[in-house]
Amino acid sequence: MKVTYKLTLEDYKAALNLHRTQSVGRRIRRIVLREVLPIAALAALVTLIFAPIKSDELHFDLVVLAVALCFLSIALPIAAVVDARICFRRMFPANASDPMMTLDVSDEFVISSIPGISEGKFQWNAFTNILLSDKVALFYIDKRRFLLLPISRLDPEQDIEFRNIVARNGAKRELC
Repeated sequence: MKVTYKLTLEDYKAALNLHRTQSVGRRIRRIVLREVLPIAALAALVTLIFAPIKSDELHFDLVVLAVALCFLSIALPIAAVVDARICFRRMFPANASDPMMTLDVSDEFVISSIPGISEGKFQWNAFTNILLSDKVALFYIDKRRFLLLPISRLDPEQDIEFRNIVARNGAKRELC
């Protein structure tokens, strides 16, 4: 089965979201950045506004803490979005105009290529993990590097054929 597609930023973000759910450390980091940090900032602001503080030194420390937590709870999510965009742009050479990607999946191997730029041929035992979701498939080459296939772009026949090939060749996990 051979699929040619143009990778979009939304596909890349879906792959990153799936990737971030695959280890405890990444999950904890995500919870801290998205939930704990804003709650701590809000708690510091509420304490600053409503709690009677008698010491000027403690008041100043609380103001610094509240400002720092508010800044981090705003800046870190923005930095994550900007970082994802920068990484996506760097996937392709600057001189490549509208690069199309090709993924050829068979029972013997997987070939990933950007025509005229790069090509990689992998046997199934080269993958340390294979993850499938309703949006993307990730073929892990090691813990942090993966090949990406946007499953949402496949027609129903290709989707069934792809899932059958992956099931026959040792997918370690199915449908995250």
